[in-house]
Amino acid sequence: SSVVEVLGRYGADGTELEPLDQSLAKEDLKKAFDNGIRSVAIVLVHAYKYPNHEKILKKIAQEIGFSQISVSHEVSPLIKMVSRGDTTTVD
Repeated sequence: SSVVEVLGRYGADGTELEPLDQSLAKEDLKKAFDNGIRSVAIVLVHAYKYPNHEKILKKIAQEIGFSQISVSHEVSPLIKMVSRGDTTTVD
């Protein structure tokens, strides 16, 4: 298993504080895929309410070819990131 940290963030009020670096995310996800990883759990802060970055990352993961993609705002749209992340990872 591995963790890919992406650059991009929404504030609690929905303000995009940092745009999602899609190029870097794609590069890092492609490296994980090339290393044999086929499942991805996407969990971002505040995505329960502002899921745009998660939606973009899901699309990137689909384009790369991941066979299992779990996205926290779909699996468990809860305010608590840790429990949302745990549920998404198990999915």
